[in-house]
Amino acid sequence: FLFSLLARFILYIRIYKNYDDYPADIWLKWLTFTVALIGAVWGSIICFHILDPSSLHEVFIGVMVAGLSTIGVFNGISHWRTILAFIIPAMLPFIVFQLLQGEAYNYTLGLIASLYAIYIIYCGFRMNRLMLERLKLELDNKKLLMNIAETERHKANKDADKRLRYLLDQLGSGVLMVDDKFNHIFWNKTYEEIFNFPAGFLKTGLGLEKALRWYYED
Repeated sequence: FLFSLLARFILYIRIYKNYDDYPADIWLKWLTFTVALIGAVWGSIICFHILDPSSLHEVFIGVMVAGLSTIGVFNGISHWRTILAFIIPAMLPFIVFQLLQGEAYNYTLGLIASLYAIYIIYCGFRMNRLMLERLKLELDNKKLLMNIAETERHKANKDADKRLRYLLDQLGSGVLMVDDKFNHIFWNKTYEEIFNFPAGFLKTGLGLEKALRWYYED
């Protein structure tokens, strides 16, 4: 038991310190291994029955294994592999031990344990599916909110550009903005009127040199 806890602790430390070096598949493999290890630890409880083979003790161990398996499955619903990785090593030794006894009483316990294992696996899979659907819904909602925010931001930027253009158009001086390659980015009406550019000549990306060449040649 202490070894299984140590393995999970080491896994946590390694992932915490080297988050980018552990893809999801590696996480899943290590997590499945540690969960299976803990399941095997709980499954080994049947050894106590071998030391004390009383009927009451046998039922007590069965109830204990079933309860621990239920808790383990519901705590490990992050993936279907972790569900099976815990329930099989935890429940299988008890089931096999009962079936090998050859008594009707033991067969009954083995059958009940088998049906219960199938039931909690089913419940675990259902909870896993619900959890994934909820996570998907949360991600979809987050993307939707981000898209709405981006749309609103884009709309606000367009409104701000319109206001800025209106203010600059009211100036009596020509205003021109160029990029680092001296291409036209923004200009006002006064700039067009000063140089008397033809309609449609100015456009975003037009080189300043080309505009000046047209002006002087004209």
